[in-house]
Amino acid sequence: MKHSFTLQYGLEYNGETHFQAALKPLTIGGELNAMDAIDALPALPENPSEAQQSRRAVQETLIYWAQQLSIDGIPQDIITADYLLNHLSGADYSLLVDEMEALRSKSTAATEAPAPPQRQPEHPAQQPNRPSAIPPSGDYAGTRGAGRGRGARHVPRRANGMAARLACQHGHSQPHRRRSDCVAAAAET
Repeated sequence: MKHSFTLQYGLEYNGETHFQAALKPLTIGGELNAMDAIDALPALPENPSEAQQSRRAVQETLIYWAQQLSIDGIPQDIITADYLLNHLSGADYSLLVDEMEALRSKSTAATEAPAPPQRQPEHPAQQPNRPSAIPPSGDYAGTRGAGRGRGARHVPRRANGMAARLACQHGHSQPHRRRSDCVAAAAET
């Protein structure tokens, strides 16, 4: 992932000003390099002034940015915290702060991808919230009811050849083998 943008004042290198920039997420290696560079900075005095603390904070920020920033026309090994400290304008520093936030937003949006679409069940018994014509257990080889009487073609057949029990369409608690069983059960109530 890369986030491209244009610097307002640009960075000068070899007598030319370069404006096209890009940021990439910080890699683990880049973070380790930045941590090493921060550890190599000279220690602040025991009671640092506000200016010294601000300078250190900016240096640390630029050390991290040097790991993430690329500028068209400037070799990557030239883009160091010291180079940025001496060449980056205040306006472009503020712009980089905003562009880093845009990169974070872009990264967050990429990781918050929408949930994959729900797979549609291939078999009617797998449909949620739908009365099933197949009992919850048993393997079924198909729906052809050869040899099971007239009108039995729609009844799923178990792999072992037995007709499946039908769930009652009229709210009866017992599944029925035949429709006439359901009518008989309805007459009983």
